[in-house]
Amino acid sequence: MREFNQSNPDHHSSHCAASCNHVTACGGTYGCGDSFNLKVAGTGAGPLRYQWQFNGADLPGLTRSSLNASGIDYTNAGLYCAVVSGAGGSVTSHVAVVNILPILNIGNGSMITLNWAGPFILQGALNVNGPYLDKTGLTSPAL
Repeated sequence: MREFNQSNPDHHSSHCAASCNHVTACGGTYGCGDSFNLKVAGTGAGPLRYQWQFNGADLPGLTRSSLNASGIDYTNAGLYCAVVSGAGGSVTSHVAVVNILPILNIGNGSMITLNWAGPFILQGALNVNGPYLDKTGLTSPAL
C-alpha cells in the first residue's frame, strides 16, 4: 500500500459535508498511479478528533479531517471511513468505497501493455458487443 499523507484542510477536492450528527466520506474510482483525497466534516461539541480507517483497521497517524493518497495501486482499493470523536461522543462516517482501475499503456506502433495485479482474468473480444472470452495463461508484465 502506498503512503498516505494528511492533507491541508483547505486543499481542494471532492467534499461531502456532514449534517449535525453524522459524518460522510466520498469515495470513487481512480487509475493505478493516480491520487485521491477523502474528507469528512463533523459538527458537535469540540474539539473534534479524527481517526481514518481502511477496511476496518485504524490508519496510524491519520488524525485530521482529510487524507491524501498518491501513487496509488491495487492495495489501496477498499473501504475507508473516519471516526469522529468529541465531547458528545463518537460517530463513524459512512463508508467511502475506493476502486482502482488498471492502466492501459500504448507504446510505439501498435503494442499495448496492460498492467494488473491480483486475481483478475483478462477478457477480450473482436467486437465491443462481444462475445468476450477469457484470455488464459496471461500474466501481468508488472509482476
